[in-house]
Amino acid sequence: MYNFIFWVLYMGNLKDGRSYGKFNGVLIVTVTFVLHVFLVLAVLKKIFARQFEQSGIRDLFNDNKSTFIIFIILMGVVISRYYNKNRIERILNRYSGESQPTKTINVIKVVALIIIPIVLGAIILSI
Repeated sequence: MYNFIFWVLYMGNLKDGRSYGKFNGVLIVTVTFVLHVFLVLAVLKKIFARQFEQSGIRDLFNDNKSTFIIFIILMGVVISRYYNKNRIERILNRYSGESQPTKTINVIKVVALIIIPIVLGAIILSI
């Protein structure tokens, strides 16, 4: 799933003649991964609400917002290291038979993978 997002953004940027396709791909994959992690945390928070309230974890997350920033930066570095030249070549070979990355259906898939967790997280947290 994340490789597909990377492929669509990487190839879309290369098609436009931009040389920073890897950066854009890594950036959006990082944001998508963080959104998915936060969605899982929101679900776990709703499931284990009583234990979450009684433990000190609630104060840790509410008081230390800089922890999230450090987490996001570290995830960006890890994901950037993950998508090295060899991995990019494997991804390009894997999706070489696919249709164009900027085709409407591929763009819809990528947008859905990013937007659906945001909507689900908002619904879960509002309940």
